[in-house]
Amino acid sequence: LILLFTAEARQAGAEPVFVMFPQRVDIVCFGSHQPYESLLEELRERLLVVDGAEALRGTALTALYTDDRYGGHYNATGNALLAELLARYVRPVLRKEHVLHAAC
Repeated sequence: LILLFTAEARQAGAEPVFVMFPQRVDIVCFGSHQPYESLLEELRERLLVVDGAEALRGTALTALYTDDRYGGHYNATGNALLAELLARYVRPVLRKEHVLHAAC
């Protein structure tokens, strides 16, 4: 499904980005060795992949997630860290797209 999305996005002239947003349980149970790492490695061979765990490591979980049972929603701090991570990965892609469109 992800590879189909990738192909369709590129056919439409867009550059796909896959973003993994880990839940609190992912970080608590698996630490720095996420069970989806092999999937992300395989996908990285075909498209830009951003693993949100990269931005969240080393910060207390209580500072990242809302206080609910599953920790599925980020609070302001968690969102800010993820936004910075996404900007770092996506900004070069957007610059490249801007240059390509400006040349047309």
